[in-house]
Amino acid sequence: MKKEIDFFSVFIFFITILGSIFHSLRGIPNDTFYTIKIGEFISKHGIDLKDHYCIIDNLSYSYPHWLYDLIIYKVYNFSGFFGLYVFNIILYVFLVLLIYNILKYFTKNRFISFLVSYFCCRNLGFFMVSRAQEITIILFVLILFSIYKLVIENKKKYAIVTFFISVLIANLHCAVWSFIFVLFLPFFSEYFVLKLIDKFKDKIKIDNKIIEDKFILKKEINLKYLIVTFVGCVFSGVLTPIKLAPYTYLVKTMMGNSQSYILEHKAIELVNCPFQLSFLLLILLLLIFKTKFKFREAFMIGGLFYLSMSAERHMIFLATIGLIYIALIFNRFIVNNGSGTLNFVESKINKIYILCPILLLFLGYVIYDYNYNGQKFIPKSSYPVDAVKWMNINLNKNDIVLYNDYDIGSYLLFNDYKVFVDSRADLYTKEFNKNIYILDDSYNMEYDYLEEKYKFTHFVVHTNSKKYKMLLLDSRFNELYSDKFFSVFSVN
Repeated sequence: MKKEIDFFSVFIFFITILGSIFHSLRGIPNDTFYTIKIGEFISKHGIDLKDHYCIIDNLSYSYPHWLYDLIIYKVYNFSGFFGLYVFNIILYVFLVLLIYNILKYFTKNRFISFLVSYFCCRNLGFFMVSRAQEITIILFVLILFSIYKLVIENKKKYAIVTFFISVLIANLHCAVWSFIFVLFLPFFSEYFVLKLIDKFKDKIKIDNKIIEDKFILKKEINLKYLIVTFVGCVFSGVLTPIKLAPYTYLVKTMMGNSQSYILEHKAIELVNCPFQLSFLLLILLLLIFKTKFKFREAFMIGGLFYLSMSAERHMIFLATIGLIYIALIFNRFIVNNGSGTLNFVESKINKIYILCPILLLFLGYVIYDYNYNGQKFIPKSSYPVDAVKWMNINLNKNDIVLYNDYDIGSYLLFNDYKVFVDSRADLYTKEFNKNIYILDDSYNMEYDYLEEKYKFTHFVVHTNSKKYKMLLLDSRFNELYSDKFFSVFSVN
């Protein structure tokens, strides 16, 4: 008997590719420029734990994502910025398909898996750019699945898989390596909560019906495997060429003041976050209706929601792992309340005459967006592209001490200029380099540009900034170059 073509699987594959192209950002983030440069240095000279790109010599640098820097440099060296864009889309597609297949494994429902994985795709465009998070988030999803296979299904080989992924994260992005242990905590918490309920349910009056109405009390977790793997991951942080950075980098960052200046490090307000608001509303709806949670699900969702509110950069975990857990709970609700409707919908949409028009419309929209609304890789409104061309011709890089705004430092560094500051924010704080307050000065210094501390000779600033207006009105400075977006000054 001839097997029926599974149009729905083909549709999911192509809609994921098109969705990743549509939602991906083409503009190069400022981190990418220094990433390429650091990768180039590692490729040629290795890791010496020193910075080579600031106007202040001999600063210590942790190389927090040295392996990712090296990978990005190799991709850029082979295929330029367009190659990096394609590389990002490949990782984007892989992440969304990974989430889809993990959800399909757990829920056995392709329709829910597709809806949630595409919703992930819709909210991840900001993060799937040439920054280390685009690889590490894939590894975090894999490590979560690996922990599940180990401690719930007792598949011992996943202890090795988990350890190996932990080593990779420590080398790819040590700043987020500690988050691995956040993934373990809900499993530990569920095990001990169930133990406590068993131990004290007869000694104190616990209404089992209330608990059983909202929580699944089935004991599933293999504590021995969980502890052994957890301990192994703790020691995996030493398997890097950057010494103890996986253990110390996040602590130093949290002690520093980058949260005062860098947008993605700042805590956010719920009213300004439509994704978090939607997520919270969905949780409340699931709580109102007769939906059962596992304790590890409640702990994980609560923890990820708190993290996403503490800093914008943590939203990526809520938009991936958090949505995976929401999908599991929602699927349980559907199964317990009759899954016939979803099964009926899935059977009806698995038709080429339904899926093809949707796919063609989406393809047309993606092509339209790419051609007419697409951002350039290096927009001149964001980076001093023309100013740097002028500087390359008219200035000697070795004879100047350059002041620059924070968000253009990496582009100047990429073009072989020693910079005052760039988006490696933590490098410029006293926690990483004693008696260094460059990050503070870059945001607070407004009037005395000639202070003895730095002895600047030239300035590159946005033409819409306060610093530009002050420099323009001050007779001590001479405007050498100006375009619509950036200006170059020298000291008279």
